[in-house]
Amino acid sequence: MKKNTDYSIDSSSGVVLLIFWAEWCGPCKLLMPLVDEIRKEVNDIYTINVDYENLLVEKYKIKSVPTILFFKDGKLVETLIGYSNKNEILEKIMLVK
Repeated sequence: MKKNTDYSIDSSSGVVLLIFWAEWCGPCKLLMPLVDEIRKEVNDIYTINVDYENLLVEKYKIKSVPTILFFKDGKLVETLIGYSNKNEILEKIMLVK
């Protein structure tokens, strides 16, 4: 699972997911194990702990967790707020691709 080390999303090509989460968030704990499975479809997945990444939380106006942002060629194209199962996330990825 990639940590939040490189956020050159604006200049990226292809599909990139940003997953905003928190350790105290129950639905996040259910979502995080799915990340490795989802990585089979999208390699560029970054997990962002909202308790430590205030600038990114503000930049993307994150109001609740978990929130998944879907980027295509550097542009935000889809958002999922709240817990989503693997199939829901994969459906969004297919729409974005």
